[in-house]
Amino acid sequence: MLEVSARHSPIDAQAETARFLKSVKDSGAVASFLGCVRGVSDGVALDALHLEHYPGMCEKEMTRMGREAEARYDLESLLILHRYGRLRPREAILLVMAASERRRAAFDAVSHIVHRLKTDAPFWKREESALGSRWIAAESPFAKDSL
Repeated sequence: MLEVSARHSPIDAQAETARFLKSVKDSGAVASFLGCVRGVSDGVALDALHLEHYPGMCEKEMTRMGREAEARYDLESLLILHRYGRLRPREAILLVMAASERRRAAFDAVSHIVHRLKTDAPFWKREESALGSRWIAAESPFAKDSL
C-alpha cells in the first residue's frame, strides 16, 4: 500500500502512525521519520518557513519515488506526507513511514525517500526571519549531510 500526500493541513503524527499501523499485516518492522521546521538557520532565528510546490506534478513525483522504494526495498506499506504553505518552527513538515519484513529495509526505505524528497521533489523553500526572507536551494545529492 502506498499513500502519498502534499497537503496544507497539519500533520498529526500520532494519528497518522496509528492509522498506518492498521495497514500493516505481515511486516516485522516499521520505520519512520518526522521532520520539523528548524527554529534557527545559519545562526538566525526563523519566524517561518514557506513551502511552495507544483500541484499535480509534486504528487506525481512523490508517487514515483514511493513506487521505486516499494520495489527496491520490498515494502508492504509506505506513507509519504509533505506539508506546504507557511509553517512555524517546530511544526511537522514531513512524515515518512515504511513497513517491511525486516528492519534494514524499512530504515533504508525511509532514508532513501527523505533524501529523494530533499533533492528531487518539486518543493521550493523560503525562510522568513527578522532579517527578511531568502530562498533555500535544494540539497545536492552529493552533500555530506544529505543522507
